[in-house]
Amino acid sequence: LSSKTALHDNAAGRMPQIIYKDKSDMKWKISGLKTSQSYLHDKGILLYGQVINKTYLMNLKKPETVSLSDLNSNPETIMDLILEGINIPRKIANQDIRILSMGKPYQTETVTDRYNRKWNYSKWLIEYSDEYIMLFTHPTPEGCIILFETNKTCLMDSMHYDMLKTLDFIDLSYYGKYREWKEFLSIKNEISEDLSSVQLSEENDNFIIRTSCFDLSAQNKAVTVDEDTNIMIDYDVFEENNKTVWDIRKLIVSENEKNNFFIIYKNLKPDDSLIEKYHTGWKNVQEMNHPFNTTPFNENGQTSIGKIINSEDSENAGSLYSLYISREGKLDDAVMLDAINRINVKIME
Repeated sequence: LSSKTALHDNAAGRMPQIIYKDKSDMKWKISGLKTSQSYLHDKGILLYGQVINKTYLMNLKKPETVSLSDLNSNPETIMDLILEGINIPRKIANQDIRILSMGKPYQTETVTDRYNRKWNYSKWLIEYSDEYIMLFTHPTPEGCIILFETNKTCLMDSMHYDMLKTLDFIDLSYYGKYREWKEFLSIKNEISEDLSSVQLSEENDNFIIRTSCFDLSAQNKAVTVDEDTNIMIDYDVFEENNKTVWDIRKLIVSENEKNNFFIIYKNLKPDDSLIEKYHTGWKNVQEMNHPFNTTPFNENGQTSIGKIINSEDSENAGSLYSLYISREGKLDDAVMLDAINRINVKIME
C-alpha cells in the first residue's frame, strides 16, 4: 500500500525525477529535486539536480548546431557539454583544475531498464585522480536525459550495480518542438520500442498523432500547428490491470509563444487506500462535472473547455481520458465548442 500514492500521482516536467521510498514514513514518493541550470553554446541548456552524494539527474537540451543523432551516438559530445555547464575539477599539485574534456570513454554499451527503455552507458577514468565518471543517457526530442555518477574507483563496480537499479525508478517526460520530434522519431535504433511506434503527421489540414494508447486528429482551427509547435508526451509508471506499467499518461500540444493549448490526460481510478481528495477528483471525472462538462468558462485571462472522451462506461472504468482546451483571451462559447469538436480522439485500449 505504501506505493499507491506514487503510482497514482503524475509528475510531468522537463526535469526527470526519482521514485523513492521515504525512510521517515516508509512510503514511496516522487522526488522534487532542487534544480540548477547552465546555459551552453548555441542555445543549449543543462538542467541538473543532485540525487545523493555524487549522483545527479540531468536534462540536456542540445545546442542547435548538434544533431540529435550525433549527440546520442557520441558519448564524448554529451560529456563535453556537461563539462561546459558544470565545473568538474581534478587535483593537480594540490590545485583543483577544471576538466574541459574527457575524450572518448573507455567502455560503452546499451542497457535497458525494467520498462524496456534504452540507455547508453559510458564510463571514463579520471587520470591521476583515482576517480571515474559514468553516464547513463536516454534520448529525448530536445537532447537526452542523463544519470551522472562520479566517485573513487574502488566503488566503481558497486555503484555501477546501483545505477543500473536506479534506472528503473527514473520518472521522465518527452518535450520538444514539432521539428525536434520529427528528428527524434527518425532515430528508431536509439529510442525505445513504444516510442518508435509514435507517429506525427499532417493530413488534409489535420494534425495527426498516433500512439499505442490513442489516435488523435486535430483540425487546423483547433490548434495552429507549425514547426515550432510544442509537444509533450508524458510517460508515467502506474498500476493497470493489477500490473505496474510504464505508459502514456498525458499529451500536451501548445502553440509557440502563445498560451493556446490542449491536453489529453489519463485519469486513474484511485485505490481504496488513497486519501479522500483522490476519490473526490475521480468522482468529478466520472460525473463529468466542471471543467469536464463541455461548458466554456473564463479564468485568468483564458477561455477553456473540457470533456471526458471515453465516458460510455464511466461507472466501471479503471481509467478515463479527458480533453481540455484553453486559449488566450475571452472568446465566445461557440468558438470553444467548435474547437473541442474539431479534436477527435480514438482510445486504443
